[in-house]
Amino acid sequence: MQYNFLEHAVALVSTFALLESVILGYYYVRARVSPIGSHDRLAVAVYEWNLRFTKHSFVLWQVAVIGTYIAIFGHGPA
Repeated sequence: MQYNFLEHAVALVSTFALLESVILGYYYVRARVSPIGSHDRLAVAVYEWNLRFTKHSFVLWQVAVIGTYIAIFGHGPA
């Protein structure tokens, strides 16, 4: 198996985006909005997600880096 930087970068970014989407989905499900209010559920979820983005984004980036590295190099020789 030959290492391809572009494939690794795409896998890394897509893993990070997938994990961030899961967190945004969690905030979307958890968002409570008043039926009378002017805010919609997605806007509230994005607001909550943005408030905590710096807290969870570094951890998720590291998980994505380590996970893709292990996926590429974590098995024995082919």
